[in-house]
Amino acid sequence: MGIIGDRRQWGFTSDAGEDITGDGYGFQDGEGVPLHFTDIGRAMPGSFIFKVSGVTHRMGALQDAAFEPGRRLTLVPEPANAYDRNALAVFDETMKLHIGYVPRDLAEGLAIALRQGEKRHALCVWQWRKKDGTRVGIEVLVAPSFDDLRLS
Repeated sequence: MGIIGDRRQWGFTSDAGEDITGDGYGFQDGEGVPLHFTDIGRAMPGSFIFKVSGVTHRMGALQDAAFEPGRRLTLVPEPANAYDRNALAVFDETMKLHIGYVPRDLAEGLAIALRQGEKRHALCVWQWRKKDGTRVGIEVLVAPSFDDLRLS
């Protein structure tokens, strides 16, 4: 069956009055039924999508092409993190650029799974940009496997 991701775009005006454009992948199941980001786990068990936290502290790194939709990312456990022993940093695939973290409410369960040896893959699926092109956020799909995912 599988999941199909096709490129989409839409915009809105932020609470601060800024024009923001989002683009990336929208998903549908193998039967063509649209999947909201919150429903991705139903079609791909063990999967979820999250908005990366803390990107405002690393805006320079966030602008790199390594964080475009469709690019693979790496999640790195930080068990010695002074604020959260379950912290999971989000890096580009080569682990050179750190842009933020998996949100705390999702990090604990994911960190436990990783410590138990479970594999998880990460993929940028959505980005948010200001009118001037500055990337201000990304959303990431985490899954045990991308074998059943086809991006178009």
